[in-house]
Amino acid sequence: MQKIEIGEWEFNVDTEATQNYYKDYAVLELDTQCNRNYQEYCKQLSEPEQRFFDAFGINPKRCNVTTAGLTNEKTYPTFGVYYFAGEFIKKPKEQIMTAEEFAENNFNHDSPDPRVYIGKYQFEFVDPESVFGRIPDDMPDGFICIRFYSDMMPWLLSEKCKERMYYPPKPWQLIKKLRLRFKHLRNNKNHLIKLMSSLILMFERHKISYREMRKSEIKSYMNRWFIEIVPIHNQEKARNNCFSTGKYTCYLWHAFSYGDAACADGESAIVAFNSCKKDKSVLIMNYEKIGFVLDSTDGITAEELNEFNDVIITHENFEWSYVHTHEGNCGPYFYQNNKTFLNLNEQAQERIWADDKSCYCEIVGSIRGDYMAMFYIKDHDNYSNTYYRYYHLEKRIMKNSKEEIILEAKKLLEEIAQKG
Repeated sequence: MQKIEIGEWEFNVDTEATQNYYKDYAVLELDTQCNRNYQEYCKQLSEPEQRFFDAFGINPKRCNVTTAGLTNEKTYPTFGVYYFAGEFIKKPKEQIMTAEEFAENNFNHDSPDPRVYIGKYQFEFVDPESVFGRIPDDMPDGFICIRFYSDMMPWLLSEKCKERMYYPPKPWQLIKKLRLRFKHLRNNKNHLIKLMSSLILMFERHKISYREMRKSEIKSYMNRWFIEIVPIHNQEKARNNCFSTGKYTCYLWHAFSYGDAACADGESAIVAFNSCKKDKSVLIMNYEKIGFVLDSTDGITAEELNEFNDVIITHENFEWSYVHTHEGNCGPYFYQNNKTFLNLNEQAQERIWADDKSCYCEIVGSIRGDYMAMFYIKDHDNYSNTYYRYYHLEKRIMKNSKEEIILEAKKLLEEIAQKG
């Protein structure tokens, strides 16, 4: 054993046993940014830092480290634990104050700092007999624990740091945030007033009697719309796309965009709505949660509704429903009960059917000049009506030549048909 004195500490150290321990030591999650950054720092240790580790037989790279995140000053505070084989000879005297004594001393602790400061490191030797000495469970017998903290650890990786230190907002930041929040609420209120005025003006123009729906009534109606229109066997999958969570805003019309409910789309949807029987209906704005019960929709055209985003107008008995979305490449959509929908794309350059007519594929040209395959599969709604819905593949099928994509599409059609 070798005797080492450092600060107020004195140890007998077995450097050979420590070196043997670190030969088999494995760094967990070595690919994390924190561990990789510390490995880089260990390559450029200062002489005093390197002498400290050598004195105890410690391999500095063999350490699982954690961080508080990158600071505003671009430092990367890092924590870690090392062990060395040895025993205590001398320790600093531990001075403990009661809460009353601490308060009487004006909340100052005058005891000497037992930590050792070397380079960018603050080392703390953990005494298991100390009141606050907490020894890690994985420390081997006959070893002593050293905790370190480096608040001046630099960020050395060339990549962007993913973790940042949390700073409580300053008073002026809170005030700014509140002002922005109030501004958003005012703008949102003005938007709702303007939107409702536009809708009411449209009703009055067509001499339609209306009743504004309560918020709770709208929520209940949206659930009923989903149950009535989306086939039962698709509802579990479709619910996540149709109803918003705290993180994402979703829309009922995703039942159509994801192919979970039968519909016509595009120009055929506009034609279908304009020619359908206009009876008592319900109109809701999906995003704003505004709703009206209308005695009639006679006179309202798809072209008028297309001035609004995420508007859904539905027959009182769910015989039909028309949707205009905020997405230029989604919709408009038209659902009709007791109707078989076959959404044939007039722009398709090729249409291939499975032998049993259970599914088909359309080959369309993309903006980039290559070819894309779109698949549709036969399904049934809650009333046993047949329709063909969009079939989602794990990845988009695109090829540079028409011949290649047709061969690929035929192969996939056979697989889809066999799955049923």
